[in-house]
Amino acid sequence: MFHGRPIAVPAAPATARITFALGYAAAATLLTLMIAGYAHASTKNVRLGTITAATISALYGVLFVLLRLESFAHLVGAAILLLMLGVVMSATRKPTPEAVGARG
Repeated sequence: MFHGRPIAVPAAPATARITFALGYAAAATLLTLMIAGYAHASTKNVRLGTITAATISALYGVLFVLLRLESFAHLVGAAILLLMLGVVMSATRKPTPEAVGARG
């Protein structure tokens, strides 16, 4: 057991502190560029890289809003999940064999 005086940890200088929003935006931007760049480089498809970047940016935006909403986070999260379920159900309501890739 340690019985010494507590060690004082110096605070970071004011110039080294950034806000949560700025840090989140920087991390989200970096990760989005890395993932979209990988999608583009691995498939050589610019459109896929752009769609990937847009989708991931939208997801990071939704997550940021959810993190900022303290009292309504569950309500907004449930509404987003309900909306996503509706989109998936609408997209898959009548799949044809051609759309699924079946050979006949």
